[in-house]
Amino acid sequence: MFHTYILTYARAMVDFDRASYLMDRELLQQSIDAMTHERDTYPRPDTTYDAQWVWDYYCARHYERYAEDFGPNVIPDWDQPAKPPPEPMSDEEMAEAHKEIVPLTVERAAELGIPPAAPLTPEWPWDRRPRPSTESQDRPTSTHRDRKRTRRSRRK
Repeated sequence: MFHTYILTYARAMVDFDRASYLMDRELLQQSIDAMTHERDTYPRPDTTYDAQWVWDYYCARHYERYAEDFGPNVIPDWDQPAKPPPEPMSDEEMAEAHKEIVPLTVERAAELGIPPAAPLTPEWPWDRRPRPSTESQDRPTSTHRDRKRTRRSRRK
């Protein structure tokens, strides 16, 4: 048996024959007919008319008709068995897990050689404006706009 693999939107390789069992038969036939029509009447030199072309055309028509994506096109590993959900922990296991959690304090971080965290203040590190100092209040301040205004007023 031959396998025809195509690349999905989710960047997964899918066996076209396996996925075709989930396809709307009418849309699939329309896709094949559209490929044949384009290939025979006005072929594009940059296009390969194969299963990938049919897949892409089908997925677009599927979205138009059903207003949702074709599952195998967007769900990676759609054909793989689902992983079983993790088993919940018993109360004893939960208590044991909580005992093993050691909070990270400043002292514990120093023991482990972890550098202290940077301060989380509003001006660090995003605000690069100079902070007002008491010295700057003693002398008059002029801004770039003030200088432009005075130049304009001198010209008049």
